Amino acid sequence: MRLRRRRRRRKVSAGWAAGVSEANVWTKMATMTESNICIVKSLEKEFDMIDYSQWERTDRQRKSHSAQTSSLPPIKWSPEALGTHWTIVKKEKEKSGHRMTQQQNKSEGLFRPSTDLPYTGKCDHPWQKRILLKDDDPCYVEMQNKIAVLKYLITAKKKQMDECKEYSKTLLDMNMKLAKELKEMDEVAMKESRNHLVQYSKFRKGISGVSDWKRQELEAAKSDLKHTEEIVGQKSGELHRQLEEINSRIRNAQEELNKLKDFRDKDFPVYALKIAELQREIGQLPGKHQAELDNMEQIALEERKKLQNALKEKEQEILQKIAEEQFRFIPPGLQELMFHNTVMKKEIEVHRELNRKMERNNLALQQKLLQLLKAKRDSREEIFADIFKKQSNRSKYSMQMAAVVQHHSVFYCFPLAINLLQKFQEQPTLRKVHT
Repeated sequence: MRLRRRRRRRKVSAGWAAGVSEANVWTKMATMTESNICIVKSLEKEFDMIDYSQWERTDRQRKSHSAQTSSLPPIKWSPEALGTHWTIVKKEKEKSGHRMTQQQNKSEGLFRPSTDLPYTGKCDHPWQKRILLKDDDPCYVEMQNKIAVLKYLITAKKKQMDECKEYSKTLLDMNMKLAKELKEMDEVAMKESRNHLVQYSKFRKGISGVSDWKRQELEAAKSDLKHTEEIVGQKSGELHRQLEEINSRIRNAQEELNKLKDFRDKDFPVYALKIAELQREIGQLPGKHQAELDNMEQIALEERKKLQNALKEKEQEILQKIAEEQFRFIPPGLQELMFHNTVMKKEIEVHRELNRKMERNNLALQQKLLQLLKAKRDSREEIFADIFKKQSNRSKYSMQMAAVVQHHSVFYCFPLAINLLQKFQEQPTLRKVHT
């Protein structure tokens, strides 16, 4: 209850604070409006009241009345009505100008009025005579400035009014919410108090019931004790019987254990040897199975190759059939081109094979030439044997000079042989004649 009272006090204090803040806002708004009113009054003094009688429109029937009222003093417009009157005058000017342009287009065609001089038509009615102000006219500039200031003040007042309305709406919503909250708080407090009273009456009734319940529980506990003692006596007899059965089982197990020990000492080695032999046989089985597996794999590979070849043949047959069917739709010119292309491809393959063979023959000939050049003696030694014998006797040439001579002979003879072979290959007619 204390906590609820504290919560109520806090909510009331929060509402009071909100009310204080609202009052502060209202005071600020009032000060703002007073300041704006002072500004408007100060500006009203600066506005010169303009005589708009020159630009007022009158009907034809009221010519005499307009003549009579021309001597009246000028109209003094208030700053609030000035803006509305100015907009109305502008709209009337636009309408009259639109009508005049339509009439002129019908009678005389299009006409562009000059900006320097006022419009001078055929009719010289007083309501159609207008004084056109230039943009550089100081009166027109002052009037435009005053209109702009008035528009700004009007927009500011409108904004302030909208803000005041919105703020009043928010304040009303806040007040309604606070009233609802207070009502809900009162209802909740009443409900809680009623619940507490009901609980108190129930507790009073329950205290007497609890005492009776305790007595009943004590009696039930005593009866349970007696029942449990009887059950425990029965279970203890059953446990003694189970002990006797377990002791008999232990005795039987000891007898079986003694038998197993005798078996371990006498028959176990024989069975161990048999187990070892069986394990050896099991170890030899994978080798036998491996040979069979290899044979099966070879057979499977052969069958797979056969199937692949059969599939390739079928694919080729199907492709040939498709090509023949599609070849019918190809024009004869393209067929001839395809035929020539296939012939050229085959000829190119044949020439490539011939070139490869010739390259192999050239390599073999080059190797033979190298062997012949190594095994060949110097022709000069064969021709001038006597001279070289004398020189050898005199030992003028050393082994190094002989190696140099042999190297130079190989260096000069080998490229000549290669050039001859190339010329021989380039002239097929000569090669045929030679063969």
